[in-house]
Amino acid sequence: MSSRAAHGGASVAYGTVLDSGYILRALALYYSFASHVRSGTFHFFCVDAAAAETLQQLHLERAHIVAAEDFVSERLEAARVRLRVPEFCWSCKPLVVGNLLASQPTITWAVYLDADMAFFSDPVHVFPADPRVFGLLTPHHFTADFKHWESQIGTRNGGFAAFRRSPETLAVLDWWLHACLARPDLHERRGETFDQKIFDQMGADHYGIQDASDIGVNAAPWNIAGRRIVTEKGLSFVDGHALALYHFQGLKVLHPRLVDLYAASWKMPRSVKRSIYEPYVALLRRAQRQLAAEAPDHLPSVDRFNKSPRALAGALKEALLGRRHFRLLRP
Repeated sequence: MSSRAAHGGASVAYGTVLDSGYILRALALYYSFASHVRSGTFHFFCVDAAAAETLQQLHLERAHIVAAEDFVSERLEAARVRLRVPEFCWSCKPLVVGNLLASQPTITWAVYLDADMAFFSDPVHVFPADPRVFGLLTPHHFTADFKHWESQIGTRNGGFAAFRRSPETLAVLDWWLHACLARPDLHERRGETFDQKIFDQMGADHYGIQDASDIGVNAAPWNIAGRRIVTEKGLSFVDGHALALYHFQGLKVLHPRLVDLYAASWKMPRSVKRSIYEPYVALLRRAQRQLAAEAPDHLPSVDRFNKSPRALAGALKEALLGRRHFRLLRP
């Protein structure tokens, strides 16, 4: 099933990749989809059996749960032993897009989303009507405070990747997976991200792949500071663009009942906190409640980054100085 778009008659399907440790955020993404995209089914691509089993227990009305054996290729499965879990998940992105196109014959566009994102409105308007455009990616649009990361992170973000049904797309997906499997290991990359540098190559090597100019799609901490945030009649706008998708990069689960809204020293504007982060925390709380009620055996995963007592103490100090923002998830 897919979302029927009003723009050019396009039909869109969305999916994300997760393991059992990312269920909380993936559920928040699903709830936001169900609230803002009027029709269609959201697709969870699970890389471990525990994630698929837990999601099945929740009986989500507009969700399709895909087990690893139903979308992971033999080529990627063979590489699983040498890839870290995040790298394996990132390598699944082209397979997600390919699976959506193959399993949803009526769709025009297939969209991969990172699980730590949320819909704030339907992004239907961003998909190009021009049939010659078969790929849509999102630039980072770095603000000055984040611009120095560009050489390591790349000019495009890997959290959003949309591809139209076309022969060109199939070739790019195959190239994309091959490029992931050819990436050096973490030490040899010397701080470079795993797959976002691959995204930078797509525009140069493949005509027909465009960058979305709309800041309301894949807005994030790295591009939101200094922009005018306005909320009217339940809709938020960023510099006049409707906020469609926000990427909660840097949000960390410190404890099953506590989240750090941004695990670095960034003074979050009050308008961003009120219009974007508070609604998202409400989604995380909803996910906690549903998991506790319907999948009580699922143990919420604390981010590995924050298991150290020293890291938690440092975060608390930053909070006291007003540079960090914590929120309770329960009750």
